[in-house]
Amino acid sequence: MQNNTFAVIGGDKRCAYVAQFLVGDRFEVKTVGLELSGIVDASHINTLDEALATADFIILPLPLVDKSGAMPSQYSNVKLDVYNIIKSARRESVIFAGRIPGAVATFAQECGKNMFDYYLREELQVMNAVPTAEGAIEQIMSHIPTTVFGSSIMVTGFGRTAQALCLLLKAMGADVTVYARKSAALAHAKSVGCNVGHINKMSFEKLNFDAIVNSVPAQIFSHDVLVNVRPDCYMLDIASAPGGIDTEYAAKTGIAVDIAPSLPGQVAPKTAGRIIKETVLNMIEERGCAVE
Repeated sequence: MQNNTFAVIGGDKRCAYVAQFLVGDRFEVKTVGLELSGIVDASHINTLDEALATADFIILPLPLVDKSGAMPSQYSNVKLDVYNIIKSARRESVIFAGRIPGAVATFAQECGKNMFDYYLREELQVMNAVPTAEGAIEQIMSHIPTTVFGSSIMVTGFGRTAQALCLLLKAMGADVTVYARKSAALAHAKSVGCNVGHINKMSFEKLNFDAIVNSVPAQIFSHDVLVNVRPDCYMLDIASAPGGIDTEYAAKTGIAVDIAPSLPGQVAPKTAGRIIKETVLNMIEERGCAVE
């Protein structure tokens, strides 16, 4: 695999660090859309045509597109179109991206291009849980008027990220309550010292918490639930789209809400970049598609 060429295209600082780590691993690396990141060396900055012409592997952002359907490229003056990239890529190239929309995956298939979603990989999600949890705690600390120690904090869902978050919050002395739907998740949360409640009962209970962190990617904090939330409560939504909080109604009630679905890229882009790089290399090795 050491003779292969990688094209890292678009995205945030995570992608810039992916490129940096691949260079450190002595791969041939070309980048597009990262020239303003301050991370990528000038010798690895290319035009899109130059990068695609020789790329064996193409690494695209996480998430692949934003809410408007555009490919993220905040560290560039170049506008990137994911459909054009897929269409223009060599047939031999293998494309990797995170959170690939169904329409994009279908287009790649119709173009006869091999495209894989690294966000679906277990190792990425497990490793991403820690920087996400740390980022959530940083957000909480900067938005509540008390210490995390002694605070009452609610977490909805009990997946990988919520588990990591709850363990860190407990270690910091917070009183943590987990709301989930599955009995197994509630039992697990209880076994690590958390209070528990059922999501279906939130509209019937007073949610008297200093902070609430949602990790469920479905709107569970609707009007009938938000009326039970303290007006001075800080709410943080770390779930992927569409999120779980009715932000319009929360704004009307004065509840502070932050939407932060990609915390690793914001608080620990270097760590997140390393995780993406390692995940992609694992995928390449498992598929045996490296050219020696």
